[in-house]
Amino acid sequence: MFRALLILTLATGCGPDATGPVLSPTDGSTITAPVIPVISVVDSGVNAPSVRIFLDGKNVSDPKTVVRTVYNFMGGERHMVAALDLTEVDPGEHELEIRTGRWPSASSVTSTFTLAPPDGTVQLRIEDEDGALSPGRVYIFDADGPVELASDGTLVDHNQRDADQNAVFCPSGECMAWLEPGDYRLVGWRGLAAELDIQQVSVSAGENRFDFTVPTAIDLTGEAVSDLHIHTGKSIDAWIPDTIRFAALNSVGLDLYVITEHNHVTDAPGRAEAAHPDPPAQAVTGSEVDLRLLRDNGDGHAAAGHINVFPLAPEAPGMPDYHKDTMAEVIHDHLHLGSRQTLAEVDDHVVLQLNHPRGIHFHPGDDPEGVWQVFDWRGFDRSLPPGEGVNEWMGREHEGTTALDFHVLEVVNRFSMPLYREVRADWFSFLDHGIYRTASGNSDAHGLTVELAGMTVTLVEADREDDGSIDLNQWIASLQAGRARVSTGLFVSIEAAGATPGDTLTDTGSVSVQVRVQAASWVPVSEARLISRSQAVWTHAIDATERGADGSLDVTYTVDVDLGSEDGWLVAEAGYPLASEPSLEELGLYADLAPGYVPLGFTNAIRIDADGKPGWSPSPRFSSARSSGN
Repeated sequence: MFRALLILTLATGCGPDATGPVLSPTDGSTITAPVIPVISVVDSGVNAPSVRIFLDGKNVSDPKTVVRTVYNFMGGERHMVAALDLTEVDPGEHELEIRTGRWPSASSVTSTFTLAPPDGTVQLRIEDEDGALSPGRVYIFDADGPVELASDGTLVDHNQRDADQNAVFCPSGECMAWLEPGDYRLVGWRGLAAELDIQQVSVSAGENRFDFTVPTAIDLTGEAVSDLHIHTGKSIDAWIPDTIRFAALNSVGLDLYVITEHNHVTDAPGRAEAAHPDPPAQAVTGSEVDLRLLRDNGDGHAAAGHINVFPLAPEAPGMPDYHKDTMAEVIHDHLHLGSRQTLAEVDDHVVLQLNHPRGIHFHPGDDPEGVWQVFDWRGFDRSLPPGEGVNEWMGREHEGTTALDFHVLEVVNRFSMPLYREVRADWFSFLDHGIYRTASGNSDAHGLTVELAGMTVTLVEADREDDGSIDLNQWIASLQAGRARVSTGLFVSIEAAGATPGDTLTDTGSVSVQVRVQAASWVPVSEARLISRSQAVWTHAIDATERGADGSLDVTYTVDVDLGSEDGWLVAEAGYPLASEPSLEELGLYADLAPGYVPLGFTNAIRIDADGKPGWSPSPRFSSARSSGN
């Protein structure tokens, strides 16, 4: 039996007790995956440049290794996170050794594992309708359901975000998997706007190859499919090595994503390029900033919420402190970053997004967690204008800035329909009180399978530069103006007398509104809705007869709406009735590909200025008595 020695040398001069246990692969585990995370506890003095990896005495260092510290409630340890490619390693027992310190006084820790690859090697190729290689992923099922591709002993995420991994990532359009001989259902996938290629195959021992043609279903020209909230192994609550993290991000139909580590700024474009040269999706640097605010009783600072700030200069120096007395101070400091902290090519503009203001939903089968929910922590009464009563904190100023001076509200966070219903009502109440904020939807992905990047996206109007990249100046302007829509599989658009989201319509009386709903054949939908001032003014049940011969949906409804003589707004939405969620039977294959998710789509708002007065003012932004306190 072949026996190999893998040595990770952390040459930093650490003390003899510096090395902690190996977390992945765990001692005695059996590895069946071709690429695995290698994670170990290391000394506080260890940094990524000092990490070297050897396999059988040969240097196989992963240049994308990261080192970071974990949340205190998860142990507070410092971890090294790397990836190990086993595709050319012989089966059998192996010993992993991690060393810290300088030879000969270096300390070490070992972990033994057995590499037992399945007998079938499967080469996969994904093409678009024109026969061109295309990034995508391949889902794998057998007669019992999803096939577990990750190896036991390598899943170390405390929140189990990587359980039941059954997709292979193909960022270049070509990839491989190891499978036991047998019968499988393979599903080629290129994103929410594409159809599927579903194949029933038999895998034999030895080499196998399967080609997929996955045609585009919905033309998204002029929009950037974006995810504004993504974490990597640099975050203190994520465990995915860059090799795997960026392969996944480049395989899910995104045009652009924002890397938002917790209170930390990294070179996202550089890391993306290192992990996958010439990546098909555009990486933008951002940061998810804690709102650690002073309690009303003055008893110290507490965790209140999160905001995302982007785009930032790679590894921007001297970011502001996030421990402040008020949310207005945090917003102010991050709105007024210096030129060394922002991205020069976007004219020093910055976008602030308020994340998950009603909390976080970690697992579809559980209830949402009461953490990082600023609207609950501070108190928010939707019936009152921001700035009044329990909402007084929203009106407090700091150097002319208030807690509401962010640009984007994250209305959908990962898969959570319960929290969507809550934040949707918050967003609508803002609009009812004359506060226009762009609504977004994002994955908040820390792992690969529970929080699925590419399954909750924000589509932002933007053209491409001559080199094919997104025009970031236009993208930012569109996002801040509301020229965006959200999708977890349904694509909804709206036009009212020539106005689209982000516009202001000055008509009065009756107006003709066009609501368009599109979906690939595998994405189910129950109804379309038109919302005006928080009320559904039109609902239409969508049935199978409205779908095309191939099962795809592309239908436009014309609705006559009486705008009246008061200022208001219009939003179009499609999905399932909000009072309940669809069954697994109703969701069908969609539920297999995205467990816990529900098809949804909605637009941002068209303002209605119908009162004949200057400006759009459904009601005053704040009460006349504004606090100047901090």
